[in-house]
Amino acid sequence: MKWDGVVRVTVIDDLPPKLEVKSFGTIIDIVSNKTFELKPEYFISSLSDNCGEDLDIKMVPDLIGCGDINSIVPIEVHIRVEDKSGNVTEATSLLTVDATESKKVSLDGPSTGVIGEEVKLELGSEFPYTVLGWYKGDDLISSSDSKILTVTSSGKYVAELLPVNGCPVFSQPKEIVFSEDPGPDGKPYPPVKEKLELALNEDGLAEIAVNDIFQETLPEDSGLTISFDKNLFNCEDIGENTIVVLIRDSQGNEWEETIVVKVEDNLPPILETKNIEVEMDVVIGRIELKPDMFISSISDNCGVKNLTIDKPVLECESLGKEITVELRAEDFSGNVTEKTAIVSVKSTVSQPVTIEGPESICIGEKSEIELTSEAGFEVVRWRRNGNEIAGQTGKTLEIEEGGVYHAVIRYEGGCLFETAKLEVASNELPEGEIGVEGNELTAPEGDQYQWFYNGEEMEQTTQSIEVHKMGEYKVEVTNEGGCSQLFGPVEMTISGILGSKTISKELKIYPNPVSSEVILEVVGDEEFENGSWKIYDSNGKDVSAVIRLNSESPTRIGLDASGIAAGTYLVLIKGKDQEVFLGRIVKIK
Repeated sequence: MKWDGVVRVTVIDDLPPKLEVKSFGTIIDIVSNKTFELKPEYFISSLSDNCGEDLDIKMVPDLIGCGDINSIVPIEVHIRVEDKSGNVTEATSLLTVDATESKKVSLDGPSTGVIGEEVKLELGSEFPYTVLGWYKGDDLISSSDSKILTVTSSGKYVAELLPVNGCPVFSQPKEIVFSEDPGPDGKPYPPVKEKLELALNEDGLAEIAVNDIFQETLPEDSGLTISFDKNLFNCEDIGENTIVVLIRDSQGNEWEETIVVKVEDNLPPILETKNIEVEMDVVIGRIELKPDMFISSISDNCGVKNLTIDKPVLECESLGKEITVELRAEDFSGNVTEKTAIVSVKSTVSQPVTIEGPESICIGEKSEIELTSEAGFEVVRWRRNGNEIAGQTGKTLEIEEGGVYHAVIRYEGGCLFETAKLEVASNELPEGEIGVEGNELTAPEGDQYQWFYNGEEMEQTTQSIEVHKMGEYKVEVTNEGGCSQLFGPVEMTISGILGSKTISKELKIYPNPVSSEVILEVVGDEEFENGSWKIYDSNGKDVSAVIRLNSESPTRIGLDASGIAAGTYLVLIKGKDQEVFLGRIVKIK
């Protein structure tokens, strides 16, 4: 089935224009302009519409006049934009207007007048205008439109004007001073001061202005020429100075006045201080401080006379502290500035006291610690491990034990000082006893050894030695710490010397007593070991070297004993089977 027809479509636009506004400011010359037309481009920063740019723009206000131009508050401008479909967008912007005057109408006339007489003021013709009124100060005194005003009293006069194409403005002002008629010998200026005080500025200068010398204000257009024989003063002029003032009028008349000018300096010095750090030598015990050490900057318009500090000298009690110092600056006029600064006092030692002593000490021994210095000093106290050692104030200290030692001293004329610490180690003595095994002697454990026989130093320096003589043995043992101990004595007898060998054989000796030759024979079948015979005196000393061998066989030995002193001697001969033959010889003279 087929259907034909017509559909009517209505197209509408519901979207309003897009509007962004901005503020606008301008300057208007109110001498030549009394209105200002506002244009859309002054306030619209962007504008668009979906159906084109054919838009209706209206602004309220679109024109401002003199009342708006003089407004201090910004003016609101309402903007309305409408598109072809009647969609509307509205926005508000701000207009700022500053007024300026390109020209100013002058007001001519004298600045002075005589009481009882009239002074005429007349407006200039810098641009076309109408006079709206005349003012004295803020008061309206005349609504006359005349360009001329006659006055009889002192005051500041001005005219309100309306330019032909502008807004109301004021003329230049005119100040007039009326005074009594000076007469034929009178002076056309106010009374002059007898004395004037001037204060020097920060540059040390002071200058007299014209109005400084009069008791009343001199009008700017008085027509008088005033000069001084001196009008600029500096620091050298402090005090009273007499100057001459010469006054001339336009007719050539002259007047001379004398004024005393007192120049003063009332500005104190400008002082900036800084904190410092100093080192005090404890050997000396004092340090001098100078003001310059604390000054970062100082100035005065006329110079500084005195600069002092309240603490010119610091002594030992200031060490390690922060000391507040007061500086005082005074100029030549007596003006004073006071400031403070801080000095941090550190210590230094030019001639230190050194402490010397052993690195270690053996228990039971004594040693010394000594203090030395090129400077004179006294010992206040000694300390061991931080504790005071009672009664010790000498420069040397005898010690019997280890520890950490130091001293507190006082330099002659100086400060207390603590020496460096000296650590002394305590070393143990060797311990133990001499071990005896047969004819072998062994010393206690150590690092070095020295053996002694009957009080005499032996060649042996080992821990263990083998002895073959009767007598007294000792050993000195030194350990790794350097400590020595003497051990002994150990008394060695013949049994000790022989050790574990068996004495079981009889020895035949004849003649006995003997004076020279003696015979030693075996009893039985045993035999002597060749060259093994020894002769010992009663002290255990081997005297074999002084006895001559006459004959020797395995069973018989002949000796000449004439070389030994009278006394009893021990005979020892080894057998071939490790047995020992013993006997005694009595030697006679």
